[in-house]
Amino acid sequence: LREIVMGLTSGMGVDLAIEAAGIPATMRQAMSLTAPGGKILFFGIFETPVDGFEAPSMYSKELTLVGSKGGFGAYPATVQLLEERRLNIEPLLTHFVPLEGLAEALEMMDRKAPDVLRVVVKPGGI
Repeated sequence: LREIVMGLTSGMGVDLAIEAAGIPATMRQAMSLTAPGGKILFFGIFETPVDGFEAPSMYSKELTLVGSKGGFGAYPATVQLLEERRLNIEPLLTHFVPLEGLAEALEMMDRKAPDVLRVVVKPGGI
């Protein structure tokens, strides 16, 4: 990947890299492929601190690191799209449980079961 990116950018690197996997290897890769003065958006979820964080690279290349939990300020527009039925989220909803199943829903999400994408908890039955 490094050869491709550097070849396409005349050896400079990219102006913006988006890290979406949340693993140390892709964090380091994004930092190495970003051009001096560039930005890196960390969209992936890092569950533990990253050993060997490349602070010297961040400093010497004057990189801007941006963290994103996703969707800051987007909720009102998203709710409107959902209300207008212009956004189809049905394929994302993999499990439905009654309110009494809340503990089960949280456990499914916590163990990151491969067949679970989004669990919907519906009060008053399903």
